[in-house]
Amino acid sequence: MKEIKLIILDFDGTLVESMDYWLSLPDVTIKEANIPEPEGFRDYIRSIPLWEVGAQMEKDYPFLLQNGPITEQWYRHMEDNYRHHVPLRTGAAAFLQLLR
Repeated sequence: MKEIKLIILDFDGTLVESMDYWLSLPDVTIKEANIPEPEGFRDYIRSIPLWEVGAQMEKDYPFLLQNGPITEQWYRHMEDNYRHHVPLRTGAAAFLQLLR
């Protein structure tokens, strides 16, 4: 039997599922800024790429930029989510242990 020396995996969607965390970012942003949720907001954020949502929010709410571009804020937030909140998918831990 040949030794496996390299495994390439798609992390998100294979080992973890973070889509709900990504999709919550615009909602969290408007709630933390005490902005009333615009009508149809949830459908809107699911209809276009997240970076476009961020760009539009920067135009509509420029004060949100006080901590840097919105997408950079979201990336920092997601880094924390990946480290502390996004769970492994069923079987992922056992699979990784097997590969180890």
